Amino acid sequence: MIDRHLRPRNPPAFPLPDGLTPQLLTYDRFAEERGWTPRQVDELTRDEIFWLPVIRAARLEAAAQVADKT
Repeated sequence: MIDRHLRPRNPPAFPLPDGLTPQLLTYDRFAEERGWTPRQVDELTRDEIFWLPVIRAARLEAAAQVADKT
């Protein structure tokens, strides 16, 4: 799990345990960040799955930069 946390967009450095698929890690990320169910995540396109976390990270970084200047 540390590998997935540190390198979420790279292929796993180690094989995942049997039954744990990359899709389950995606479900977990969206459940934690947005409270979405796996069925809601299934409705997302690949572009949405890629860009939503990027947008969130950029928004948080921008907020931190604004906070540092005030």
